[in-house]
Amino acid sequence: MLSRLYQALGPLRIALAMLSLLTIILMPSPGTEVVYEGWAIMPTVVAPAVAPILVAVYLLDILMSFVFSRSPGENTKRRRFHFIILSDVLFVSLLLAVWIPLIMALAV
Repeated sequence: MLSRLYQALGPLRIALAMLSLLTIILMPSPGTEVVYEGWAIMPTVVAPAVAPILVAVYLLDILMSFVFSRSPGENTKRRRFHFIILSDVLFVSLLLAVWIPLIMALAV
């Protein structure tokens, strides 16, 4: 099961998914004071900076997977890219669902 998932997504997309999950885990609660030293810098500075970059990377990956899925070729290649698009949409939705409340709290 995991080897098929590894083959379908590839190592870079799996690393991207792991980094996305890490930023979700490290997300600070709204109103948390920013810390600029030590390991506390990870959830208060690094994770909020990385999350929008991940969303942009996922959107670009969705676009490129869509382009590659439309190229002439075998049907299994198309199914692979559709699976990649589905997994990217899942992760970008998850990132947005988790980070939007924090972003909205900053706007107030």
